[in-house]
Amino acid sequence: MSTGAPRLPRRSALSAVGSTLAVSALGCSKEPLGPPPRAPKLERLADALPPDLDAVFRLDLGRVRSALGPVGVAAIKRLADRPVEPGRERAAEAAITEALEHADVVLVGLRTEIAPAGPDTVIVLEGRFPAPSPAPRSWGSPIDLGGDVRRWDRPARGPRPSPARLYAFGTRRLVIASELEIDAVEAVLEGGITPSSLNAPERGLFAFAARLNRVKDRLAAKAPLFAQALRSARRIEGSVEPSPAGLTADISLELDSVTSAERAAELFERARVASSGGEGQGAVFARTATVTAAGQSITVRCSLPADVVLALLAQLS
Repeated sequence: MSTGAPRLPRRSALSAVGSTLAVSALGCSKEPLGPPPRAPKLERLADALPPDLDAVFRLDLGRVRSALGPVGVAAIKRLADRPVEPGRERAAEAAITEALEHADVVLVGLRTEIAPAGPDTVIVLEGRFPAPSPAPRSWGSPIDLGGDVRRWDRPARGPRPSPARLYAFGTRRLVIASELEIDAVEAVLEGGITPSSLNAPERGLFAFAARLNRVKDRLAAKAPLFAQALRSARRIEGSVEPSPAGLTADISLELDSVTSAERAAELFERARVASSGGEGQGAVFARTATVTAAGQSITVRCSLPADVVLALLAQLS
């Protein structure tokens, strides 16, 4: 009868030796394990916008609620609550509408090329969002990226402009990307590439900025006089502020030369005068507008009375 320790089968003994050698090798390795990937950071809302966008819109929902009341908020929710193709999941679109209830500031970035189904979108929201999950339940559990940042992916493909990925930065900021913007947003937030240089001004109830390469093509057929004025324009930006009488809009265009700016101002003034007759909302808009040129830029300022603003919003709500 054997009185020694039980002998391991040959395969088990070899496995044990191999494991010991592997542990020893790791312990003696001169190459230390690298640090874990950095957690994404979002110091400014615009830091989530990738560089392939054509237009950016900024909405100060906190000020809209104060200035325009329930009618204005209802109109915004209606615009966000886009129709979904029959048979498609609606939870993703509903999640955005619900998030707007808790948002104070919203950035919407658009890439407008190609898509007959709608633009590719990146939406960034700042507010106080309910825990634990801003994503639809059907999206499952998130990936923890560290630093209280979580990431969800839509489990099934949806319409091109609909939400396909969601990042939550704690309970204060959300980033939502449509399918064809996933890689670009990931490269900015997780890969550290430089975000877009295009950003809406941080002022007003509403602000926007856009590159004009595609806008000019669309205007050529619908508004040839404006298209002619914009022919040398590189970029447009503007904002809308509340005023005692209603809303005041300031729109600036950057052109390629002083001569182009003076010519564009002349064409805009001709269009304004031609549109100012009559009693429609467009005529009211045109009659209050002023056009000025300064250097390589022109500025258009116009006002809308409160009753016209509320009538426009009521049509959307």
